[in-house]
Amino acid sequence: MLGIARSLANGGQAGVRTVPSWDDLVQSGLFAISIPVDFGGLDISNALMAEAVSIIAATSPESATALAGHFSTLEAIRNTGSQEQRRAIFARVACGECFSGLVRGDDPVSEWALRLTTEGIGYCLDGEISSSEPLLADWLALLLADERGEPRFVIVPRHARETAFAQGGAGQHRLSFQKLHVAADAVLKVSSDARLMSGATSDLLQGALALGQSTQTFLSSIRKLRDRRHDAADSDLRLIKLEIARAYVKMESLAALINRCGTEIDIAQVTPGPRTITRASQMAKALAIAATQTFLHAADGTSEDALVELGSDLAKDTPDPAQSQETDGTVDR
Repeated sequence: MLGIARSLANGGQAGVRTVPSWDDLVQSGLFAISIPVDFGGLDISNALMAEAVSIIAATSPESATALAGHFSTLEAIRNTGSQEQRRAIFARVACGECFSGLVRGDDPVSEWALRLTTEGIGYCLDGEISSSEPLLADWLALLLADERGEPRFVIVPRHARETAFAQGGAGQHRLSFQKLHVAADAVLKVSSDARLMSGATSDLLQGALALGQSTQTFLSSIRKLRDRRHDAADSDLRLIKLEIARAYVKMESLAALINRCGTEIDIAQVTPGPRTITRASQMAKALAIAATQTFLHAADGTSEDALVELGSDLAKDTPDPAQSQETDGTVDR
């Protein structure tokens, strides 16, 4: 699995990083790695799944974001609906289809202008929302309330004739449904555990995305230092070394938290209960906070000097970024 992720990040060639296309991601088989064992999937740990996301994020944040949204959606589906509904969905995933992440770990969002009403033996979905998600998936999973106010996951095809997309401002996508008929078996009952576990998985993978971005910063900064070491002023080189060290500290911190959080989610999946799910959710929230923190300032001049020394050492000891091979979501050391 990690070999596939590295191959995508390297464009299929060792040492050559190119941005993987959507078709490359679909054909890689990575969409299926989080299918539960009970439905024919592999026994992949959440930490390994996050590592695959972080490797791809270092080259293609958009592809990694779509992959993270897919995995978070599948975690929600793992904990909701009937056995037959889950089996049908995971069968589609096994065939390479992607499910998108319009799923959140909290209650249904009331300000979404979407209406789910009963229509014959199924439902009717009507209205419009906006989303910052790339919406590249084959299927969209919406967390909505039905006419009785009960939360439901509504699974709808992205390419349905009654579905329209438009590019909005500030990276927002407008998504509208015009009286889209939804079959009864595409509307899944939701438990609180489903929302908590989906939210925990989403936070885990947000940490993985941040790790991938920090890895890219780390490697780019080392390349910059090596390119400019003969003609840059000492003050400029010092700033680059600080950037290297800060990216490295964040990488190592996130990697440790991702492994810990992944283990807690593994435990909650195997032995679900209030205590294990709460613990997984707490660790995931801690990781999400760490992922958004930027290590900008040292406590004092001495600490900054230590960072500069660390950055200098890392630049000497780290293989050339164009030839480095990831082994743990970061770089060989």
